[in-house]
Amino acid sequence: MLVVVLRRANGRCPARGQSLVEFALFLPLFALIVLGAADLARLFYYNVAITNMAREAARHGAYFDPSTGTPQFANNSSILAVVRAEDMYVSSTTVAEPIAPGTAGACPGSGAHHAPPYASSLWPTTVNTANVYICFDDGDTNTNSSPGQPIRVTVLYRFEPMAPIIWKFLGNNGDFLLTGTAEFTTEGL
Repeated sequence: MLVVVLRRANGRCPARGQSLVEFALFLPLFALIVLGAADLARLFYYNVAITNMAREAARHGAYFDPSTGTPQFANNSSILAVVRAEDMYVSSTTVAEPIAPGTAGACPGSGAHHAPPYASSLWPTTVNTANVYICFDDGDTNTNSSPGQPIRVTVLYRFEPMAPIIWKFLGNNGDFLLTGTAEFTTEGL
């Protein structure tokens, strides 16, 4: 059997150059797909972590201590401490001081049970930052809670993807706005 191999005068095979050109054309598309998938995985992870922050903080605030007969953790500083402890799972997060209670009109969803979408003024302005809103008894000015009253913790987070150029067409300059909200009723006798 006779095998004929086409070679140029310089001895190189023309198919090698074609493969290199095809690879160069495919590489940017492949990189966008990989980066997009990685961003979606990180987005899902951060969404779960932000939701867990809010849930753990609200659960902690609703706890009734039978030895003292009071809901001793139903205050701003105790709940914020839990949010900061849960922050270790979102390592690049900066948790801002809570804006509510004490600021009129700053408790997201007052009177309407969460009421998303939230006003743009409530979201953090820098990326990878969370604003924490602690609302006692659906009021802006309450600073603690009594047994039977609700505690709602809302964490608003601005997520920046690794490759924001892929996500620019969605708005928000390529950033994603994540929300974690939990509401518990303060325990008591």
